[in-house]
Amino acid sequence: MTRHLAAELIEHILSFIHDTQTLQACSVAARMFRGPAQRRLWKHLRVDNGTTSYDRSANVVVAHLDESPHLAGYVCSLDLFLIRALEDDFDEFVEKILKQLPHVKSASISTTHRNRHSSPWTGSLLQTAIVAFIQDGVARGTLRQLELRGFQRVPRSFITPFLRAIPTLSLPWLTLEKEQETLPVVVPSQDTHRLKMGIFDISNPAMYKFILPHTKILRVLVLDTSGFDTEDWSPDFEPIRSRVYDFCVAVGATLEYLSIEIPVDEQRFAIADLRVAPLPQLRFLQIDFENPSDGPALDPPSDVLDIMSVLLANAPLLSRVCLRADMSIEYGSLNHWLGQPEYFDDFANMTDTLLETFLSAPSRTSCCVPRFYTSRIRKMPTNRTVKYTLPVEDPVHSGMLATYAAAMRVALPKATALGFQVIDYHLGEEWKEKEVEFFH
Repeated sequence: MTRHLAAELIEHILSFIHDTQTLQACSVAARMFRGPAQRRLWKHLRVDNGTTSYDRSANVVVAHLDESPHLAGYVCSLDLFLIRALEDDFDEFVEKILKQLPHVKSASISTTHRNRHSSPWTGSLLQTAIVAFIQDGVARGTLRQLELRGFQRVPRSFITPFLRAIPTLSLPWLTLEKEQETLPVVVPSQDTHRLKMGIFDISNPAMYKFILPHTKILRVLVLDTSGFDTEDWSPDFEPIRSRVYDFCVAVGATLEYLSIEIPVDEQRFAIADLRVAPLPQLRFLQIDFENPSDGPALDPPSDVLDIMSVLLANAPLLSRVCLRADMSIEYGSLNHWLGQPEYFDDFANMTDTLLETFLSAPSRTSCCVPRFYTSRIRKMPTNRTVKYTLPVEDPVHSGMLATYAAAMRVALPKATALGFQVIDYHLGEEWKEKEVEFFH
């Protein structure tokens, strides 16, 4: 009888474990599980400077790496969170950590929204360590995805090299330093072809002007609603002019994948002229929106229909359209969803006609991915809005999904007959990042 399990079998067993505590137990249960469990534990590393709710503080990580240096080689993605009070020892700890991570492919470096106007970015040991880490990753060719979130007055000379060297960039809640008399020469991007930004961020004239020269070969664009702050906005202000249309015109010759999140009501009033331009090379379209109705209704903002009308008629290569509908519920409110399916005739009829025309051509598909979430909070230190969704195995989720699917069959009969489907979201209680279909 064999005393060892095949490596493939061990990996298969561990693939069913998703919580840190159980993986830690596996790593000390038997020698054959130690390496595989440690690789899973350290594949995604999160470090912060004082928030106890995250996986590891900087000093704990340093202690682990001092005791077991091989763990650093397992880290493939890094999330570094910076909050208001930076201590000298934290800077030193982070510098030591960053010097030991040779295989990081994806890095997210964020500061708090509350700290945006006094961002600890310029002229610090921490900045030097971060710059060296990014530059080393670029030089080695290992760093392929970078997010810089929440930093203010970032030098253009710092960002420009990465716009030309890192394929996937995410720049939410980020502002640039004021223009100087002499700016660095802008060279069109050679490698960057995936970009994630906020609709409000990209509509900032300075950011738009800076980013645009680097989008000559852009293939993937993810637009979310970052860059908007209710504390900084008043209904008395003039709305911000959207630059989404202009940006689509600029990237129309190369853009193949577009994901756009429609601002919710309190954000939508703050931006004007939210339109898209025809994208003749587009192959995949995803539209995220909040569905306000208390029931299985097809009730998105009018922007959804406007965007579909433009792109479905002017994108001959488009092969897939995905609608992501978010619906807030109270746990246990399944009874409110039962009975005769609800939908809004005007929107449903126009959507059904658009999708019928789209799906009539061969090799085209369309789907709706509803998400039922119980709460929505801003999660510090990154100020990300996190929607806590029902687990897929929850009977309430299953009942709501079935009811919603039935409602869509009634609302969109012609599209349904041609293959339109309501499908479940992916594994886990947390919703995946919006770029997951594009970047992985």
